[in-house]
Amino acid sequence: MDFSWTDDQHKLYTQARKFALDHLNAPIIPSGPIHPFPLEKWRQCGKFGLLGLTIPKPDGLGLDILTSALVFEAFGQECPDRGLLFAAGAHLFAATMPISEFGTDHLKKNVLSDLASGKKIAANAISEHQAGSDVLAIQMTADKTEGGYILNGEKSFVTNGPIADVVVVYAVTNPKAGYLGITGFAVESKEPGVELGKAFGKMGLNTTQGGYITFKD
Repeated sequence: MDFSWTDDQHKLYTQARKFALDHLNAPIIPSGPIHPFPLEKWRQCGKFGLLGLTIPKPDGLGLDILTSALVFEAFGQECPDRGLLFAAGAHLFAATMPISEFGTDHLKKNVLSDLASGKKIAANAISEHQAGSDVLAIQMTADKTEGGYILNGEKSFVTNGPIADVVVVYAVTNPKAGYLGITGFAVESKEPGVELGKAFGKMGLNTTQGGYITFKD
């Protein structure tokens, strides 16, 4: 496989570095283990297209994964806020892309453009207290009912959780089916029964907002 850069990739890399230098290079002022989320910088990331790099056109830029990695690297060269870039990566690759790849047409029509532009923030909720890397140990349930599913459970260490507009959450729909019995749902955080926890302190990436999300019926 040829990993050499094309002329277009070189050009985009240079453009991304300049954009990050011009708009995201402000120093981070220490304020304890939890920093306010830099929403204005997030909007700038969306303006450039960082939050929709791999999302197909017309909602995103429709770039391949190698080119997208180069753009993230370029932003990392000039943006001192690593927490912002971590939040952007989680938003795009762990939450927005699953919607783009596997969501219904109705879902994609309703949220994909806003997610790719940064108007809305997405979170991926899969880890639980007893199930971090062991996804098969999750206990959150999704019981089928007339017209949809009822979700119950709590997710932990959710990147972007406290500020999320859309949550891609995984729950057990068939306990007997192993990993085939786990289903992903895209849930708007304003829905009744969704409770976003407060951001917790960390030893780095302090502008990344991480916390718990509880689903009650």
